[in-house]
Amino acid sequence: MRLPPELAAQIEPFLGPRRPLIAGRGLDEWEPPRFEEAKLPEEVREIFGELLRGRYFVPADEDELDTLRQRDTHIRRNDPFLVTITTTLDCNLDCYYCYEDKSPIYLSRERCDQILGYIEERLETGDHRKLYTDWYGGEPMLNRDAIEYFSERAIALCGRQELGYSSGLISNGTHWPSDAKAFVERNRINHVQLTLDGPQRHHDTRRAYKKGGGSFDEVVATIDRLLGATRIYLRINVDPGIGRSALELVDQFVDRGWLAPGRRLHPYLAPIGPMTNHCGFIGTSEKFRRFHDEFEEIKAEFRLRLLPHLEPADLEYLQIYPSARPMNCAAVGTNSVVFGPDGLMYKCGLDVGVPARAFDVLAADEPANGGRSNSLLPIVEEQPEVGSEAHPYHSYDPFSHERCSQCQFLPVCLGGCPKTWFEENEFYLERRSAHWEQNFERLILSYADAARTVD
Repeated sequence: MRLPPELAAQIEPFLGPRRPLIAGRGLDEWEPPRFEEAKLPEEVREIFGELLRGRYFVPADEDELDTLRQRDTHIRRNDPFLVTITTTLDCNLDCYYCYEDKSPIYLSRERCDQILGYIEERLETGDHRKLYTDWYGGEPMLNRDAIEYFSERAIALCGRQELGYSSGLISNGTHWPSDAKAFVERNRINHVQLTLDGPQRHHDTRRAYKKGGGSFDEVVATIDRLLGATRIYLRINVDPGIGRSALELVDQFVDRGWLAPGRRLHPYLAPIGPMTNHCGFIGTSEKFRRFHDEFEEIKAEFRLRLLPHLEPADLEYLQIYPSARPMNCAAVGTNSVVFGPDGLMYKCGLDVGVPARAFDVLAADEPANGGRSNSLLPIVEEQPEVGSEAHPYHSYDPFSHERCSQCQFLPVCLGGCPKTWFEENEFYLERRSAHWEQNFERLILSYADAARTVD
């Protein structure tokens, strides 16, 4: 909410003393002022109802922490029906920071039918208005047949039950068909995440094919074919070696016409980090830890370079306004499930491929390593018991956590990624606090500045 300076000055005394932008402490120490609405200045009373609805102020007898907890409980039970399907954990690239253990197992049509049966049963017993499907890998496009087969039947199922259907896809940008636009349209893929690792000289060394050679040109060609057909979230990975060279991409995007109106391309920078134990060496690297502050500066400059080429409405896709989050992750909700290509069921996509992290399995009478395999070698490695190390995502509770419950950023963060919380991943836990401390006010001001351009 933007206010005239004179009105803002009248409201400011009722906001209480300014708190330092420090994460993880301060709630019990802060004493906000209490006042009666009738004693407010007349101009403030006129908009006070709106300020209450926006929760800039709350009733003095309200326990805000309990309000957040109750809302979170409600959302977890009533969040949309989201199914994430891993077509394969196989991949045609060989990225040094990959967080997955590769597997030759591919999702079969028979397994797709089992997933469809599971979905139909859930739709009959739940009050769902729409089905969301996220396609995941490895590289999911290595198994396009599964996507086509499942989508056709899921769309028909939702049509019979008068439900909406949409899907998204995370891809490395390779192995796409020449009719990329038709592919996303017939499979109702309304957003795609693709990835570049900085400019071509860096990308081709980091995201090279297993058979040799870089993938930059093919990713660019895929984006060219998809422009305007679906929303494209272009993740640009940055490590200490890429650094500020990532900024060069903005001019390249402009030259290719990717940022023109109607292109629906939304680029953003992301740091490479230890997402799982498979790439845990990154978390112990002093070089990566020192890179944090530099990355935040690069990210801020990247946004500034993009802004002149964006419509004001596109700002939301470039950076997320720090508003209160209804739920921090689908993994803690009751209406989401992630399927591995072998029929194992997980709550978090980062757990896929680790049977001990699964919480259930489809068709227990079928081997857990079922599905098509492109390997002629038998799988002889003894697997840990399914579910023996599954995280209790349902019990995730930042509202009673010693640090999160005292954090002024709790409503916009909700503790962040539950997986890093359970695994005590200090690399990401530290970054989470630092992100809000360094960016909270800047994000709000950037939105205010963007609003001024259309006043």
